[in-house]
Parts: sequence; C-alpha cells; structure tokens
Amino acid sequence: MFSYDLDTSEISIYDEIGPAWWGLIDAQTVSTALDQMKGKHVTVRLNTPGGSVDEGIAIYNALTRHKGGVTTVVDSL
Repeated sequence: MFSYDLDTSEISIYDEIGPAWWGLIDAQTVSTALDQMKGKHVTVRLNTPGGSVDEGIAIYNALTRHKGGVTTVVDSL
C-alpha cells in the first residue's frame, strides 16, 4: 500500500519497493507525492520488506532532494 496525505504531509510506504508495472511502489510514485508537498517537511512511514535496490536508491535520492526536509519512521520491517 502506498498513500499520502497533503494535510499532514505524510507518506506511507507499506509494501515492497519495485516497478509499478509489477504492482509495487516505485520512485516515480514517491517523487510525484513529494512534488505535491511543495517544500513542506514530510514524514515518511515505512513498513516494507525491501525490494528493488535501483528503485530504493531512486526513492532515497528523491527524499534527500526534497527542500522541506524529511523524517522517516520505521513502523515495522
């Protein structure tokens, strides 16, 4: 499951990381959500068993580029 809330500036990544065409969470999905946060500080909640290293690195880079800053919370896994 991937979701985001513009009011709370929170992103939840609760599934495996990988290509969207496999039904997984990819970097483009995360980047699109971050773009909508418009420089606000974002909290990213994680519960993922891992997945694609390439997509994970791209997600990490998108988070580090976000101008408002990011706090990550590992809920599980």
